[in-house]
Amino acid sequence: MTRTLKFMRLDFLSIKPHMKYVYLAAVAYAIMATSTTGIAGAIGMSLMFSAFFVSYPFAIADKANFNALYSQLAIQRREVVRGRYSFLLATSVVVTTTAGLISLVASLVRQTGGQTISELIAEALPALAATIMLSGLLQAFQLPIFFRLPYEKARVAALFILPVFIGAGSMIMMSGGNTFTEQTLVQALQWVQQNALFAVVGCMIIWLTVILASFGLSLKFYQQQDF
Repeated sequence: MTRTLKFMRLDFLSIKPHMKYVYLAAVAYAIMATSTTGIAGAIGMSLMFSAFFVSYPFAIADKANFNALYSQLAIQRREVVRGRYSFLLATSVVVTTTAGLISLVASLVRQTGGQTISELIAEALPALAATIMLSGLLQAFQLPIFFRLPYEKARVAALFILPVFIGAGSMIMMSGGNTFTEQTLVQALQWVQQNALFAVVGCMIIWLTVILASFGLSLKFYQQQDF
């Protein structure tokens, strides 16, 4: 764990000189968050941020040839992969939480929907948890690509993951027409509410399984690289 935290700090220090671009993106998302009509929509914007931010550490490592440096510093490749996963997940949590707080404050100032603060928080928390999990899943599909391909090719390939996610969701929603979107979705939500504990545990098991499978694949690809 200590080595993982040290590598996370190393990743942060490596992107620190380029943080102005991250700050500009954060300001843009903050503006978008304050202009949306719902907290869930504002928090969802952080998913797009996570999709683009995942490439930053790889871009800098590629430009500065950090992968060779990691080998010279005797940093195990497992620690590199574990630290990179932890750093990006932590970043997603921070960005999503920040987006939620900004949107919550904006909603309280506007009070356009007449909701109380408890109702706003009740709306934000499930969206917050769902977005963090979705960000993790999105990055779980992107990260093996970055560990497998040269950066420029990986960047292009990984950017297609987000529209694939959106397109797959849209196709599922459209495949059943109005019956699916209005009836099946409502029934699914009612089932989740009635079986909240089972649903949460099931989602966590699936999420962890995907993350661990992604980690194993990334580690396999990274160990095959010759630096």
